[in-house]
Amino acid sequence: MADAKLILVTGATGFIGAHIVDNLLDRGLSHKGRLEFVTVADFEKAADFSEAVKGVGAIIHTASNSSSPPSTAPAPSSKPPPPPPPTPIRRIVLTSSFASVIDLNRTAPPFFRFTGADWNPITYEEAVDPATTSVIAYRGSKKFAERAAWDFIRDNKPSFDLVTLCPPCVITAPELPLARVPFWVDVRDLAQAHVEALLRPEVGGRRYVPASPEHFSYGAVAEFLVEEFPELKDKIKLVTQAVDDSRGIDGEPVTTELGVQYRPLKESARDLVAQMLALEAKNAAN
Repeated sequence: MADAKLILVTGATGFIGAHIVDNLLDRGLSHKGRLEFVTVADFEKAADFSEAVKGVGAIIHTASNSSSPPSTAPAPSSKPPPPPPPTPIRRIVLTSSFASVIDLNRTAPPFFRFTGADWNPITYEEAVDPATTSVIAYRGSKKFAERAAWDFIRDNKPSFDLVTLCPPCVITAPELPLARVPFWVDVRDLAQAHVEALLRPEVGGRRYVPASPEHFSYGAVAEFLVEEFPELKDKIKLVTQAVDDSRGIDGEPVTTELGVQYRPLKESARDLVAQMLALEAKNAAN
């Protein structure tokens, strides 16, 4: 919220978390003149957060545990959690994932758009089945972690509210795989969305799917990069790939309600490669 004096960002050394911290600092929210890092030994134990949240007015929670295999995941507890103690925290912004939204079996008749109202249909039993795939386990973990957060707000009515962001995930690989979903978001835009979700009082209780209106394919990006960086033409594999336009994703509320203007795909790709080339040159000089 706008009056938060101390903001806790979990996973601050991660890809998304680091950009969020940069965005916060760029806004001058470090008026106390210091940036502190707190290590939590086991964030599945609630007591481990007691020191980290002292004096905190708001939390952006990007950290996620992916170390436990599905077969050892704890079963949902039928015992409700205790009511939260008094706290100065007024808002929590949670990084979820488009994995909690998407239903890959949903077919377009002839077109549909995923929104923040959609949830994937995976059951808990499917997600923790030892025979399940890692993809199903991951999508299930994202869904049930986010559901638990919303259930906590509903059942405990704490002094803070919740906003969740469900960005699509893009995975790179050298052989230009087909993108399973053509949705993406620039990490800088995602970081801005997190901070805006924190600072705008009126968006409490909202669930967003931050995603560019442009559809994505590795082939299209490769073609653009060869044009933009001709010196890399021998390093970039060109493959003609059709872009899946049968499905959409409603990222517009992130613009209309959070004020985030999405970067074009070409800008994101250009900036990424330019950064990689700069790092390569720096390493070569050392």
